[in-house]
Amino acid sequence: MKPRSLPLVLASVCVSCAILPVISKELVFVQAIWRHGDRAPLKLPYPKDPYTESAWQRGWGQLTNIGMQQLNELGRYFRTTYNFFVSNVYIPSEVYIRSSDSDRALTSAQAFTSGFYPANGSLEWQPGGPWQPIPIHGTTPGEPDLLIKPTSTRCKKYDDLVEADDNEQAKRYNTQYSEMFRVLGEGTGIANFSYKNINKIYDINRELIHGMTEKQPSWVFKYWPQYNNRSTMDITYELRTIRRITKFNSTSKANMIAGYLLNNFIENAKKVANGSMTNPKKMLLYSSHDGTLLSLLYALGVANNLTVPYGAAIIMEIYRDDKNFQVEWLYRNDSTKAPYPLKIPECGSPCTVSNMARQYNNIVVDSYAAQQKVCSCRMIREAVNLCTECALS
Repeated sequence: MKPRSLPLVLASVCVSCAILPVISKELVFVQAIWRHGDRAPLKLPYPKDPYTESAWQRGWGQLTNIGMQQLNELGRYFRTTYNFFVSNVYIPSEVYIRSSDSDRALTSAQAFTSGFYPANGSLEWQPGGPWQPIPIHGTTPGEPDLLIKPTSTRCKKYDDLVEADDNEQAKRYNTQYSEMFRVLGEGTGIANFSYKNINKIYDINRELIHGMTEKQPSWVFKYWPQYNNRSTMDITYELRTIRRITKFNSTSKANMIAGYLLNNFIENAKKVANGSMTNPKKMLLYSSHDGTLLSLLYALGVANNLTVPYGAAIIMEIYRDDKNFQVEWLYRNDSTKAPYPLKIPECGSPCTVSNMARQYNNIVVDSYAAQQKVCSCRMIREAVNLCTECALS
């Protein structure tokens, strides 16, 4: 398979009436991480919600048909974009796919591969079945996953930072939206409804997207003159976005959550540059969650203070020219548009692998032990929800 050569045209300079030659660059490696697709709520959004688990075809937390379509579309985009680069038959030495131990992430990876590796012609192993079974690698069930789902770990220092910011926002918004929260408390059955309960009713948006409107109570569609005539769900979306962003919106937070993942990207780029990246040779793909992508965007210093939509992907492409290995980062958060280039702060243009590694030297962590040291807290299982041997610093 021939490599794609992309012309990098230099500015025209006349030196002794000679034209400088065109320098080409060759794609040599791709690493990407995406958010899973649209899913059902993880549990009943609020006590009086009329739409129980039976309203969702596959049950709580599972990918919906829309979610499967979103990841299939992402897979088809990768096939179209990188068809020149990877074989249309799955070859394990070329591509490696890993997922968090979450049904929605695992199913999303499967939906992605159905678009990335369609079964056409001789590859159609079953009549009418236009897909190829592709291995999806996972982690030990129930164990914290600092790489693919770093929010599954507990970090005392991180939790304290987030709680302090969340408390400050709660003071502000509990006062600002006191009348709406009173109505929501009565309507939802959540006693003393406050800013910190906003995530629970955010899932009503999922119900509306899936046409569950007939049984919705009137307060869901209410417009509030005292709040610039915005609707309940518009305000809910805004507040939920603020709460979500607050979890990742500083270098210190990103360091504790995404430092290990960013290190993984950088170390793999360094291996590609020094010729030691042998398996996979071409593409490494991760199926993950919005918090993982958000924390990575903030760690990179390129976040846009917006949440990560379903099926969004962060892509790192590594190119080789006659002098350097250079990195290009892309963010695909809209399937109707080309991915947005992410300009790495102070990395230069082109951004070389060595410059990128130096830029993030103080943010990355290279092991679980290093992450624990940053957190001043021993790593534990998410289900325990307990942090031991913490040093308050």
